[in-house]
Amino acid sequence: MHILVMGAGGVGGYFGAVLAKAGYDVTFLARGRHLTAMESNGLKITSTKGDFHLRSVNVVESLESVGQVDVIMLAVKAWQVQECVRGLNRLKANKYMIVPLQNGVESYDEVCEIVGRERTLAGSTKIISYLERPGHVVHLGVEPEITFGEWDNCRSERVQRFADCLKQAGIKYDVPDSIQEELWKKFLFLAPCAGVGSVTQMPIGDIRSVPETRRMLSDAMKEVYELAKHHGVSLPESFVDRCMAGVETMRPDATFSMQRDFAAKKPSELHYLNGAVVRLAEPKGLPVPVNSFIYASLLPAERQARG
Repeated sequence: MHILVMGAGGVGGYFGAVLAKAGYDVTFLARGRHLTAMESNGLKITSTKGDFHLRSVNVVESLESVGQVDVIMLAVKAWQVQECVRGLNRLKANKYMIVPLQNGVESYDEVCEIVGRERTLAGSTKIISYLERPGHVVHLGVEPEITFGEWDNCRSERVQRFADCLKQAGIKYDVPDSIQEELWKKFLFLAPCAGVGSVTQMPIGDIRSVPETRRMLSDAMKEVYELAKHHGVSLPESFVDRCMAGVETMRPDATFSMQRDFAAKKPSELHYLNGAVVRLAEPKGLPVPVNSFIYASLLPAERQARG
Protein backbone atom coordinates (compact mmCIF):
# COMPACT_ATOMS: atom_id res chain seq x y z
CA MET A 1 0.00 0.00 0.00
CA HIS A 2 1.44 3.38 -1.07
CA ILE A 3 0.67 6.09 1.47
CA LEU A 4 0.89 9.86 1.10
CA VAL A 5 0.96 11.89 4.31
CA MET A 6 -0.20 15.47 3.78
CA GLY A 7 0.77 17.37 6.91
CA ALA A 8 3.92 15.92 8.46
CA GLY A 9 3.54 17.59 11.85
CA GLY A 10 2.67 16.04 15.19
CA VAL A 11 -0.10 13.79 13.85
CA GLY A 12 0.95 12.98 10.30
CA GLY A 13 4.63 12.85 11.20
CA TYR A 14 4.02 10.32 13.96
CA PHE A 15 1.66 7.96 12.13
CA GLY A 16 3.58 8.23 8.85
CA ALA A 17 6.85 7.42 10.61
CA VAL A 18 5.37 4.35 12.31
CA LEU A 19 4.03 3.12 8.96
CA ALA A 20 7.38 3.75 7.26
CA LYS A 21 9.20 1.96 10.07
CA ALA A 22 6.93 -1.03 9.46
CA GLY A 23 8.08 -1.13 5.83
CA TYR A 24 5.29 0.68 4.03
CA ASP A 25 5.96 3.00 1.11
CA VAL A 26 5.27 6.36 2.77
CA THR A 27 5.73 9.76 1.15
CA PHE A 28 5.61 12.88 3.30
CA LEU A 29 4.53 16.22 1.87
CA ALA A 30 6.38 18.97 3.74
CA ARG A 31 7.79 22.43 3.23
CA GLY A 32 10.26 24.96 4.57
CA ARG A 33 12.67 24.05 7.35
CA HIS A 34 10.80 20.84 8.14
CA LEU A 35 11.32 19.66 4.55
CA THR A 36 15.02 20.55 4.66
CA ALA A 37 15.54 18.80 7.99
CA MET A 38 13.79 15.63 6.81
CA GLU A 39 15.80 15.59 3.58
CA SER A 40 19.06 15.93 5.52
CA ASN A 41 18.49 13.93 8.70
CA GLY A 42 15.27 11.96 8.27
CA LEU A 43 12.55 12.01 10.91
CA LYS A 44 13.06 11.53 14.64
CA ILE A 45 10.20 10.35 16.87
CA THR A 46 10.27 10.77 20.64
CA SER A 47 7.37 8.80 22.08
CA THR A 48 6.04 7.27 25.25
CA LYS A 49 5.76 4.09 23.16
CA GLY A 50 9.46 4.12 22.30
CA ASP A 51 11.82 6.47 20.49
CA PHE A 52 13.16 5.82 17.00
CA HIS A 53 14.86 7.69 14.18
CA LEU A 54 14.21 7.12 10.47
CA ARG A 55 17.52 8.16 8.97
CA SER A 56 16.06 8.35 5.49
CA VAL A 57 12.50 9.22 4.50
CA ASN A 58 10.73 9.92 1.23
CA VAL A 59 9.75 13.58 1.50
CA VAL A 60 8.64 15.95 -1.28
CA GLU A 61 7.65 19.58 -1.52
CA SER A 62 5.21 19.30 -4.40
CA LEU A 63 2.43 16.89 -5.36
CA GLU A 64 3.87 16.74 -8.88
CA SER A 65 6.74 14.71 -7.37
CA VAL A 66 4.43 12.04 -5.95
CA GLY A 67 3.96 8.76 -7.82
CA GLN A 68 1.52 5.97 -7.06
CA VAL A 69 -0.83 6.61 -4.14
CA ASP A 70 -3.38 4.27 -2.59
CA VAL A 71 -4.17 6.20 0.59
CA ILE A 72 -3.84 9.88 1.46
CA MET A 73 -3.68 10.54 5.18
CA LEU A 74 -4.83 14.14 5.42
CA ALA A 75 -3.24 15.40 8.64
CA VAL A 76 -3.20 19.17 8.08
CA LYS A 77 -5.06 21.62 10.32
CA ALA A 78 -8.81 21.83 9.75
CA TRP A 79 -8.57 25.31 8.24
CA GLN A 80 -6.07 24.03 5.63
CA VAL A 81 -8.23 21.18 4.33
CA GLN A 82 -9.95 22.86 1.41
CA GLU A 83 -6.76 24.39 0.00
CA CYS A 84 -4.86 21.11 0.28
CA VAL A 85 -7.58 18.96 -1.26
CA ARG A 86 -8.06 21.37 -4.16
CA GLY A 87 -4.35 20.98 -4.86
CA LEU A 88 -4.79 17.25 -5.47
CA ASN A 89 -5.50 17.99 -9.12
CA ARG A 90 -1.68 18.17 -9.43
CA LEU A 91 -1.37 14.56 -8.28
CA LYS A 92 -0.43 12.11 -11.03
CA ALA A 93 -2.22 9.20 -9.38
CA ASN A 94 -5.91 9.00 -10.19
CA LYS A 95 -6.97 6.15 -7.89
CA TYR A 96 -6.74 6.91 -4.21
CA MET A 97 -8.81 7.26 -1.08
CA ILE A 98 -8.51 10.08 1.44
CA VAL A 99 -8.69 9.64 5.20
CA PRO A 100 -9.17 13.09 6.81
CA LEU A 101 -7.85 13.16 10.38
CA GLN A 102 -8.85 16.67 11.42
CA ASN A 103 -10.41 17.84 14.64
CA GLY A 104 -14.07 18.82 14.40
CA VAL A 105 -17.03 17.34 12.54
CA GLU A 106 -16.89 19.12 9.18
CA SER A 107 -13.80 17.88 7.31
CA TYR A 108 -15.51 14.88 5.75
CA ASP A 109 -18.11 17.06 4.03
CA GLU A 110 -15.47 19.56 2.92
CA VAL A 111 -13.36 16.84 1.31
CA CYS A 112 -16.40 15.23 -0.34
CA GLU A 113 -17.46 18.52 -1.90
CA ILE A 114 -14.12 18.71 -3.73
CA VAL A 115 -13.20 15.11 -4.64
CA GLY A 116 -16.46 13.21 -4.09
CA ARG A 117 -17.71 10.64 -1.62
CA GLU A 118 -16.33 7.78 -3.71
CA ARG A 119 -12.79 8.84 -2.71
CA THR A 120 -13.43 9.77 0.91
CA LEU A 121 -13.53 7.97 4.24
CA ALA A 122 -14.37 9.67 7.53
CA GLY A 123 -11.75 9.63 10.24
CA SER A 124 -10.19 11.11 13.35
CA THR A 125 -7.30 10.43 15.71
CA LYS A 126 -6.49 10.24 19.39
CA ILE A 127 -2.97 11.42 20.14
CA ILE A 128 -1.14 14.19 21.97
CA SER A 129 1.85 15.07 19.82
CA TYR A 130 3.54 18.07 18.29
CA LEU A 131 6.44 19.14 16.12
CA GLU A 132 9.24 19.90 18.60
CA ARG A 133 11.47 21.28 15.85
CA PRO A 134 11.98 20.59 12.13
CA GLY A 135 12.48 16.87 11.67
CA HIS A 136 11.51 15.95 15.24
CA VAL A 137 8.03 14.87 16.39
CA VAL A 138 7.22 14.37 20.08
CA HIS A 139 4.37 12.09 21.24
CA LEU A 140 3.49 13.08 24.81
CA GLY A 141 0.72 10.71 25.72
CA VAL A 142 -2.59 9.00 24.93
CA GLU A 143 -2.44 5.69 23.09
CA PRO A 144 -2.19 6.76 19.42
CA GLU A 145 -5.29 5.59 17.58
CA ILE A 146 -6.95 6.16 14.22
CA THR A 147 -10.74 5.85 13.99
CA PHE A 148 -12.18 5.65 10.49
CA GLY A 149 -14.93 4.23 8.32
CA GLU A 150 -17.33 4.67 5.45
CA TRP A 151 -20.01 7.32 5.99
CA ASP A 152 -22.71 4.65 5.63
CA ASN A 153 -20.78 2.54 8.20
CA CYS A 154 -20.42 -0.48 5.91
CA ARG A 155 -17.25 -2.57 6.25
CA SER A 156 -15.98 -2.03 2.71
CA GLU A 157 -12.97 -3.64 1.08
CA ARG A 158 -10.96 -0.41 1.23
CA VAL A 159 -11.73 0.01 4.92
CA GLN A 160 -10.47 -3.53 5.53
CA ARG A 161 -7.30 -2.90 3.50
CA PHE A 162 -6.44 0.20 5.50
CA ALA A 163 -7.26 -1.60 8.75
CA ASP A 164 -4.89 -4.43 7.81
CA CYS A 165 -2.20 -1.86 7.03
CA LEU A 166 -2.53 -0.20 10.43
CA LYS A 167 -2.66 -3.54 12.22
CA GLN A 168 0.55 -4.72 10.58
CA ALA A 169 2.27 -1.48 11.61
CA GLY A 170 1.12 -1.93 15.20
CA ILE A 171 -1.11 1.16 15.15
CA LYS A 172 -4.25 0.94 17.24
CA TYR A 173 -7.37 1.53 15.16
CA ASP A 174 -11.14 1.38 15.38
CA VAL A 175 -13.77 0.90 12.69
CA PRO A 176 -16.86 1.78 14.76
CA ASP A 177 -20.47 0.86 14.19
CA SER A 178 -21.17 4.60 13.82
CA ILE A 179 -18.38 6.86 12.59
CA GLN A 180 -20.67 9.87 13.11
CA GLU A 181 -21.00 9.08 16.81
CA GLU A 182 -17.23 8.75 17.19
CA LEU A 183 -16.59 12.09 15.46
CA TRP A 184 -19.04 13.84 17.78
CA LYS A 185 -17.59 12.13 20.85
CA LYS A 186 -14.18 13.56 20.11
CA PHE A 187 -15.70 16.93 19.21
CA LEU A 188 -17.57 17.04 22.53
CA PHE A 189 -14.36 16.43 24.46
CA LEU A 190 -11.91 18.47 22.41
CA ALA A 191 -13.75 21.70 21.59
CA PRO A 192 -14.54 22.57 25.24
CA CYS A 193 -11.11 21.49 26.51
CA ALA A 194 -9.22 23.38 23.82
CA GLY A 195 -11.47 26.41 24.22
CA VAL A 196 -11.25 26.65 28.00
CA GLY A 197 -7.51 25.99 27.83
CA SER A 198 -7.06 28.78 25.30
CA VAL A 199 -9.15 31.29 27.27
CA THR A 200 -7.48 30.55 30.60
CA GLN A 201 -4.02 29.94 29.09
CA MET A 202 -3.57 27.20 31.68
CA PRO A 203 -2.88 23.44 31.47
CA ILE A 204 -5.60 20.93 32.22
CA GLY A 205 -4.42 20.30 35.79
CA ASP A 206 -5.08 23.92 36.78
CA ILE A 207 -8.39 24.03 34.91
CA ARG A 208 -9.81 20.97 36.65
CA SER A 209 -8.59 22.04 40.10
CA VAL A 210 -10.58 25.32 40.12
CA PRO A 211 -14.33 24.73 40.65
CA GLU A 212 -15.37 27.68 38.48
CA THR A 213 -13.32 26.67 35.42
CA ARG A 214 -14.16 23.00 35.95
CA ARG A 215 -17.87 23.90 35.81
CA MET A 216 -17.25 26.04 32.75
CA LEU A 217 -15.65 23.05 31.02
CA SER A 218 -18.51 20.73 31.96
CA ASP A 219 -21.15 23.24 30.83
CA ALA A 220 -19.41 23.66 27.47
CA MET A 221 -19.46 19.88 27.01
CA LYS A 222 -23.17 19.75 27.84
CA GLU A 223 -23.85 22.30 25.11
CA VAL A 224 -22.09 20.10 22.52
CA TYR A 225 -24.01 17.08 23.81
CA GLU A 226 -27.32 18.83 23.09
CA LEU A 227 -26.02 20.03 19.73
CA ALA A 228 -25.19 16.45 18.74
CA LYS A 229 -28.78 15.39 19.46
CA HIS A 230 -30.06 18.24 17.26
CA HIS A 231 -27.88 16.86 14.45
CA GLY A 232 -29.26 13.35 14.78
CA VAL A 233 -26.40 11.88 16.82
CA SER A 234 -27.46 10.37 20.13
CA LEU A 235 -24.56 10.02 22.52
CA PRO A 236 -24.76 7.99 25.76
CA GLU A 237 -26.43 9.93 28.57
CA SER A 238 -23.37 9.52 30.77
CA PHE A 239 -20.92 10.69 28.13
CA VAL A 240 -20.24 14.16 29.58
CA ASP A 241 -19.49 12.57 32.96
CA ARG A 242 -17.17 10.11 31.22
CA CYS A 243 -15.36 12.96 29.50
CA MET A 244 -14.91 14.81 32.77
CA ALA A 245 -13.59 11.60 34.30
CA GLY A 246 -11.16 11.41 31.39
CA VAL A 247 -9.98 14.93 32.17
CA GLU A 248 -8.94 13.64 35.60
CA THR A 249 -6.64 11.04 34.05
CA MET A 250 -4.71 13.51 31.89
CA ARG A 251 -1.25 14.71 32.79
CA PRO A 252 -1.66 17.95 34.77
CA ASP A 253 0.66 19.80 32.38
CA ALA A 254 -1.27 18.70 29.28
CA THR A 255 -2.39 21.37 26.82
CA PHE A 256 -4.21 21.24 23.49
CA SER A 257 -3.00 22.08 20.00
CA MET A 258 -5.37 25.03 19.60
CA GLN A 259 -4.20 26.37 22.95
CA ARG A 260 -0.55 26.04 21.88
CA ASP A 261 -1.32 27.83 18.61
CA PHE A 262 -2.80 30.78 20.51
CA ALA A 263 0.20 30.90 22.81
CA ALA A 264 2.49 31.01 19.76
CA LYS A 265 0.26 33.63 18.06
CA LYS A 266 -0.40 31.24 15.15
CA PRO A 267 -3.67 30.66 13.26
CA SER A 268 -5.71 28.02 15.09
CA GLU A 269 -8.68 25.70 14.63
CA LEU A 270 -10.99 28.00 16.61
CA HIS A 271 -13.43 28.28 13.69
CA TYR A 272 -13.72 24.48 13.50
CA LEU A 273 -14.03 23.87 17.25
CA ASN A 274 -15.87 26.41 19.42
CA GLY A 275 -16.72 28.44 16.34
CA ALA A 276 -18.32 25.37 14.80
CA VAL A 277 -20.42 24.83 17.93
CA VAL A 278 -21.75 28.37 17.58
CA ARG A 279 -22.24 28.11 13.81
CA LEU A 280 -23.97 24.70 13.88
CA ALA A 281 -26.21 25.69 16.80
CA GLU A 282 -27.54 28.89 15.24
CA PRO A 283 -29.84 27.37 12.56
CA LYS A 284 -31.21 24.98 15.20
CA GLY A 285 -32.07 27.88 17.53
CA LEU A 286 -30.00 26.19 20.24
CA PRO A 287 -28.37 28.45 22.85
CA VAL A 288 -24.68 27.71 23.47
CA PRO A 289 -23.64 30.56 25.80
CA VAL A 290 -20.38 29.06 27.10
CA ASN A 291 -19.02 28.18 23.68
CA SER A 292 -20.22 31.56 22.37
CA PHE A 293 -18.28 33.28 25.14
CA ILE A 294 -15.15 31.25 24.35
CA TYR A 295 -15.43 31.94 20.64
CA ALA A 296 -16.02 35.68 21.07
CA SER A 297 -13.17 35.95 23.59
CA LEU A 298 -10.64 34.28 21.31
CA LEU A 299 -11.75 35.75 18.00
CA PRO A 300 -9.70 39.00 18.21
CA ALA A 301 -6.47 37.04 18.78
CA GLU A 302 -7.38 34.65 15.97
CA ARG A 303 -7.94 37.51 13.55
CA GLN A 304 -4.68 39.12 14.59
CA ALA A 305 -2.80 35.84 13.99
CA ARG A 306 -4.29 35.70 10.49
CA GLY A 307 -3.29 39.28 9.74
